[in-house]
Amino acid sequence: MSKRYKIELPACGLLVGNAIYNTYAGYLMGSGYTYTSWAADSSTPLELIDLTVKENQGNIVQLWWFDGGSRPQTKARYLALEDVGITIPAPDFKNAKNMKLTDFDCFEKYGTERAGAGVLKSLRYAQEQGLYTTMIYCEGVNPVYSKKFETLSPSYIGYDFGEKFTFRFDSENAFGVQGVTLKSLADDFVARVSAHIQERKEAGYGNICCTSCNFYMDYEVVAGVDFTMFEDCTCELNLATALSRGLCKQYDLGIWGSHIANEYYAWIPWDNPYRFETLRAELYLKYLAGAKVIISESGAWHCQSAGAPEMGKTPRIVKPIGPTPDEQWLPYAEEAQKYFKDMDRDSQYCRNYRRIMSDFYDYVKTNGTPEGQPEVSIAIAKGNYDLSSLSLDGYNMCHVIGGAQALADQDQRWFSGQPEKGWQIACDVF
Repeated sequence: MSKRYKIELPACGLLVGNAIYNTYAGYLMGSGYTYTSWAADSSTPLELIDLTVKENQGNIVQLWWFDGGSRPQTKARYLALEDVGITIPAPDFKNAKNMKLTDFDCFEKYGTERAGAGVLKSLRYAQEQGLYTTMIYCEGVNPVYSKKFETLSPSYIGYDFGEKFTFRFDSENAFGVQGVTLKSLADDFVARVSAHIQERKEAGYGNICCTSCNFYMDYEVVAGVDFTMFEDCTCELNLATALSRGLCKQYDLGIWGSHIANEYYAWIPWDNPYRFETLRAELYLKYLAGAKVIISESGAWHCQSAGAPEMGKTPRIVKPIGPTPDEQWLPYAEEAQKYFKDMDRDSQYCRNYRRIMSDFYDYVKTNGTPEGQPEVSIAIAKGNYDLSSLSLDGYNMCHVIGGAQALADQDQRWFSGQPEKGWQIACDVF
């Protein structure tokens, strides 16, 4: 397997910043029986890189470089079509125009050849602005561009495959339901993660990271990830820290990080003035705990949670149809757009997120970050094949071991039992 690139931390000793998304404003992000979410973000990745510097939003950006799917404007950014003189107009939702790739002949011509040109462009641009970068869920890049990613080290710290992998049983798996064991689940999981890491390493993605709120992140480390970014706020932060710090030491990873999903998991109503202070607390807790990379997943540049107040006013679509097909949600798009200004980057919510981040970054620049890790006087051993689905928030008998829900539907022994309940002791004590 390719080498691990040492992450050279800045003078302040900490990499901290916000996520940036390749946008498709106006489109339905997803729907279902409990939520509907519309994309309200109107800024391009390059614009947000500029604003990161202008508004003192840290020293790193996490780029969510989606390939654009069937969205012409978003796909054009992924291909950097502006560099070959092509401008794609904004979608016309009222008249259903400029909304499909087939409305333009350039995508068939450049779709493969320039796949990822915009990704490399954004990484280079951020480097020119003095920022570090990492990216998550970046698929389908032409090797012509991906082979150049790792050449941007040390400002580019690597690729994050996020929550791509689980133990969840599928009927097409190689073993039948009766033959599944903890060992076979773990072995299969490690093999799939390892294969993905090898493929991305060979493609030039450099360091490989994982982000999830899974208690079995240790198996992703076994599979070969170079550092971890636990998705915090989904659970008790100190236990998440303990797992991250322990893996860092056990496997000599060098650093560990925190991926803070505050917009989704602050657990406080948006009109409560303390809601945004939870982000401040999370940032400082991870700083004190020894994290060397801290990313705020969303909220700084647009609201995306279905729980955001203005999102709650947009048209509800109960049927789970996802972002496509367009004709099913298009009649509601014009009404939804009325609320976008209160969910985009200039909304009070986003400004509050950026205020907290700017304050924290000023503190870090002024005070620096201690080297190494805090002294730890106690440890808890996590057993082999412990695939508990705790989310680190304590025992729940409804949790399924390894997320293998299809197995649990057929055999109740796959639900959490007495062995998993043992972790409640740790939750109660610490």
